[in-house]
Amino acid sequence: MMKMSRHRRVLLLTPYTRPHVGGISTFVHNLQASLETDSEWDCSVLARTQVRGDQLGEAQSGVPWFVLRTMLKILEERPDVVHGHAHWYTIAAAGLLQRLGIRPRLVFSFHTMPPGDRVARFRLIFERLLAKCDRVTFVSRSLEEQIRRLVRITAPSSILPPGVPIPPEPGNNPHIRTIGFAGPLVWGNKARGADILLTAISELRKDVPDVRLVIAGSGPRQGNLVRRASELGISEAVAFPGSIDDMSTFWRSVGLYAHVSLQEGLPLSLLEAMSWGKPVLAAHVGGIPEVIHDGRNGLLVPPEPGSVADGLKRLVKDPIFAQQLGQSARRTIKEAFGLEHLARTAREVYDGTPAHEDPRGHRGG
Repeated sequence: MMKMSRHRRVLLLTPYTRPHVGGISTFVHNLQASLETDSEWDCSVLARTQVRGDQLGEAQSGVPWFVLRTMLKILEERPDVVHGHAHWYTIAAAGLLQRLGIRPRLVFSFHTMPPGDRVARFRLIFERLLAKCDRVTFVSRSLEEQIRRLVRITAPSSILPPGVPIPPEPGNNPHIRTIGFAGPLVWGNKARGADILLTAISELRKDVPDVRLVIAGSGPRQGNLVRRASELGISEAVAFPGSIDDMSTFWRSVGLYAHVSLQEGLPLSLLEAMSWGKPVLAAHVGGIPEVIHDGRNGLLVPPEPGSVADGLKRLVKDPIFAQQLGQSARRTIKEAFGLEHLARTAREVYDGTPAHEDPRGHRGG
């Protein structure tokens, strides 16, 4: 008689959820989708912020109320795993409940560098909560190195990179001179990357006058970028469609993808572009070089206008090379960043193996 595996529960706690389109909400959405394909796991999500339309930051509840809601959720569902994402308060309830002897496996995931002022204000409580975790994960090794310089982490750690759905074979793309960029226009270092991209487009149009740029995403810094495009005299060549509910329409409309940013953990929009077989150019920052190998599955450039313009010109002028990069990029996602890989890695984290050795020689299990 076949032995049935025990049905297990995981509670995902996140500051943001859909319809807000951003790295954290998309990561959690994809993680839930990947785990739901496994009949062994029952996955639920609790978010502090429900975002409607383009408005980021309209919290459904304050932090204390979210922590209380989380405690009640844990007591009701008794999950085997509590997995908090990005902000310290997503693991606060589970940490408090440990004093009552309620100890689901506790996991916390870093997605990007937190603002310096937030680290300064919450370092003590954050470090205490992280010490209660069974595992701390990072989307890239680069991010782990940066975080460890700011926050003391004693728990076992490992890399839990994002995963994305693999779309149907996209086929040939006739829009080679339409360049895409996607991301919420909220954080300064990321919006400054889009500003660099605009300057690069203005330079590129001197040699390729019919090139266009589509910047998908919204946020408080969008107005500055619209004004910058006007100052550069390229407003007619740049589209700002805002947040897009169905990103498949965006990926079908662009021929190249340029991810220029000054701060990244591991951008999901870059992985999505690669999954669609798009030739990609990306800034050599954060965890991006852990995915993009220059000249093999994309182009890596310094985040400055001249280098970005030169790289884009190379792709636009050599569509055969661009197509080869796109095909290689898609293979990269299939091999290491699909939803199946995400689910497998997450299950290993939830089961307690493997954990990699941290700089102090501690190995978790």
